[in-house]
Amino acid sequence: GSSTTVHRLQCRWLYDYSRLVNGLLFMAGGDESEENGGDAFTCGPALRVLSCLMQLSSSPKVQSFIVTEEQTDDYRLLYQGFHRSLHSFDYNSGGELSRLAFLDAVSSYAGSSPHAMNAVLDDAYLTEGWLSLAISASNPKMKAAVLNSIASVIDNASSSTLTEGEYRSKTISSPLVVRLFDRLSSSNLIRVQPSITGILLSLARSLIVGIRLASYNLMRSISQKCNAGAQTLLSYGGFFEFLINREYETIKEGKEGKFEIIKSIVNSDILPLLEDSIVSKLQRFMQEGPYFVQATPFETMTEA
Repeated sequence: GSSTTVHRLQCRWLYDYSRLVNGLLFMAGGDESEENGGDAFTCGPALRVLSCLMQLSSSPKVQSFIVTEEQTDDYRLLYQGFHRSLHSFDYNSGGELSRLAFLDAVSSYAGSSPHAMNAVLDDAYLTEGWLSLAISASNPKMKAAVLNSIASVIDNASSSTLTEGEYRSKTISSPLVVRLFDRLSSSNLIRVQPSITGILLSLARSLIVGIRLASYNLMRSISQKCNAGAQTLLSYGGFFEFLINREYETIKEGKEGKFEIIKSIVNSDILPLLEDSIVSKLQRFMQEGPYFVQATPFETMTEA
């Protein structure tokens, strides 16, 4: 991952196109040969290794090592080849493991740079395979994996990429987060829920714990990294009421998940734009903490 310590010589070897990358791309079906569609046995494992390289490539330290023209060219060839590999990989052919490998690969690619993120969002095949919840409709574990995958990309989008030696700030990355949220919406619109916020809200009410927690995680990342995202969530009818209602969630992880959403909103720049009554309720929720339970009056207990 991007937190791994990498030295200059290691970086040169890992991203050397002729020594390592081209072979991996060949196995994954992403080399420059038009006839190569990837090896059925090695495609998945090769794609996972390439995904790790993509994740690692977004770290500032690795970026600082790519300085020569040859290194820059190798890096560009990796990006182009990885994109081809994603198109060669049939995520429907190998069941759950293939879909998980595809989710990991696309999210690694999208999170590696703003350019890669835009390339993914411009690609109908990749966005359908990555963002569509309908593909995972009968598999709760996979649906949760999709939501968590998107959240991880949003979390890393504003902190790990470099452009011309400068860290990308929260404001610069916000339009990309908005665009990702829009593509998530257009990939999942259904007649009964014509809004992605409505879909997330229905998932947050699911009886399946994994889906609930994943929906909280995505709501938290959206509201934390993008002011427009937080506004979109809060403007949806019933979202605020759901958020501050403690009766909807009974498990510890769920209570913490909802608390993190509220915390991200309270700490965001949109707080001054909200009505005083809403701000007051959010701040009170924060002060009470995630596990607060309203005490039952003694009179009510004795009457029962």
